[in-house]
Amino acid sequence: MLGKRIRKHIFEDGVLVLWHWRLVLAIIMVVGGLLSFQSGRYCDGSTSDHFSCTRPSTYYYYPEWMVAVIVIGVILGVLWWLRDRER
Repeated sequence: MLGKRIRKHIFEDGVLVLWHWRLVLAIIMVVGGLLSFQSGRYCDGSTSDHFSCTRPSTYYYYPEWMVAVIVIGVILGVLWWLRDRER
């Protein structure tokens, strides 16, 4: 009994994901892109190694291709929203 209801809900969720595949893809691209930042080290403008710095600092950045993935994800989300609004 419980297994049948769970399978029914999983099937309904699968149909919903397939119906709104653009939104799901957009969310995956945006969230995955935002969580994939990288870090680098900066050492007071000195080219010496990081451990001999007086005030080392860390900076975070996104590679160019990840910025493109985020932008494409946002565009897909907006397109899904515009199309869904027409219905």
